[in-house]
This record gives sequence, C-alpha cells and structure tokens, in this order.
Amino acid sequence: MQFTLHMLVTALSHNTTADGVFSSLEMQMKAQRKENPAQKITLKQIVSDTNMALDFFLKARVIDRAVEETSKTREELETLLNDIENYLV
Repeated sequence: MQFTLHMLVTALSHNTTADGVFSSLEMQMKAQRKENPAQKITLKQIVSDTNMALDFFLKARVIDRAVEETSKTREELETLLNDIENYLV
C-alpha cells in the first residue's frame, strides 16, 4: 500500500478528530488493498504510518497544504495533527 500526502490532506480536510482522520485513512488504505485482499490493516499500522508520513512530509508542509485546500485554520490543523501524533502515546 502507498501512503500519500494527498491521502493525509484529504483525511484532515474532512475530519475534526484523530479518530475521524484514522477512519478516513483506513478507508483509503482498504481501497488500495484490492490488489492484495489478504493484507490486514490495523489501527496501530495506520497510526504508525500516519506518524511516519508526518515526519516524512514535514508537519509544516502538511499544514500549509491543508490550509490552502480546506476551510480549516492553521490552529485547527495544528491541534488535530498534535492529537494524531499523541494518539497512542
């Protein structure tokens, strides 16, 4: 499965909670799974992939892009990303 910046921005734009973001990402990841239906997707994997993506894409870039593409404020997005980063800590 491929985790993309577009997937993350889409999930951020349509959700206000970490649970909502993870649920959206899970649906997007399951849509990719058609090629390999035996591949399992767990919440732990989604949280881990999300945090790796945040590190990889740089949190600031994610926020900049989400601000451009959504009606959410920078503060709303920063709060949501902080909740995501601390989700299972």
